[in-house]
Amino acid sequence: MAALLLASQKWKTALLVAVSFHLHLLCDLIGARGPDLHQWPIPYLLPFSNTWQWTWSGQWALNAWPNMFITVMALGMTLWLAWKKGYSPLEMFSSKSDNVFVATLRRRFPHSGIQTID
Repeated sequence: MAALLLASQKWKTALLVAVSFHLHLLCDLIGARGPDLHQWPIPYLLPFSNTWQWTWSGQWALNAWPNMFITVMALGMTLWLAWKKGYSPLEMFSSKSDNVFVATLRRRFPHSGIQTID
């Protein structure tokens, strides 16, 4: 609701929030089983109703290899984009910290074809 109220493009923001929320639920449905083989159902209508819950019998454990692979790939892509573009998600919290982070990445993994943004 806050995103919708603060956004300048309200419909676009609402759509992106809805898509990201449902993508998150889908990912939880696919790969968020507990280590004790307990399935974590997703109560879709909670807190209004607890009657409609999503479950899937093929749910991966939270520490299963597909989740680890996706995590490593996402972190790798984030680091590569920060190195290449000159900014990272850290920029949302602190521009100074983001600059230090990107500079450290670029010093650790230098490439002569990349121009730094100072």
